[in-house]
Amino acid sequence: MKWQTLYMSQDQMKVYFSDLGVIGAERLGVEGLDKDDIHDMANNLRQRSGMETVDYPWQGPISFTYITYIRPVILCALDTNAIQYEFGKEVIKEQLGL
Repeated sequence: MKWQTLYMSQDQMKVYFSDLGVIGAERLGVEGLDKDDIHDMANNLRQRSGMETVDYPWQGPISFTYITYIRPVILCALDTNAIQYEFGKEVIKEQLGL
């Protein structure tokens, strides 16, 4: 699961972690499932409990290329700790309420 977040935008990570919270990731053992499968499972659970479904944010090819290849190189050149921040550290803290 941790590798799937490497290529996600911040909006996508928020939805992804929300999905994991809805599913109860550790309880159901979603390790190894694709993000699309996790999102579908979470939306099914949302519908059953009367909650609104959440659309997964779309990411265009330019954004994907920037997030995946360009931004990490720039950040590594500027700050050695930037990769940790860039790959979701703040989103994870936010989801955990820290």
